[in-house]
Amino acid sequence: MKKGLILLVLASIAIACVKPQKPKDYREKWVGDWDFVVERTWNRGWDRGHDTVYYSGTISLGSTDSTLNVKYLSVITSTDIPVDKFGKIDNKAYYCNPCINGQFEGNDKVHIRYGYNTGATSSTSIIDGIKKKGDKT
Repeated sequence: MKKGLILLVLASIAIACVKPQKPKDYREKWVGDWDFVVERTWNRGWDRGHDTVYYSGTISLGSTDSTLNVKYLSVITSTDIPVDKFGKIDNKAYYCNPCINGQFEGNDKVHIRYGYNTGATSSTSIIDGIKKKGDKT
């Protein structure tokens, strides 16, 4: 009886000490170092242009539980993008400014369209990314 009570107390302590497992965040498969090709088009009235930029950037967890933070250019600190568990990127607004949409293909490719229009100025970026090999995250 005494041994049974001691075992029960020890088992209770052991169970209480086990940390509950945090559910895996579906966004983690896309976190890491990426190579981006960014095709940009802009119209600022007097200044119109088009170019292509190659940049090594990062994708990290965003500021909310359904966003990723994408740093795809050196001059842009970062952009939070909404992404669902299937890899679809969409800010789901009928009228959006900026508008963001696209799709992850597996864990190592992404295609993002980012654009804004203020009336006097507009800009569109087509961002294609490939996750760097060897990135285990």
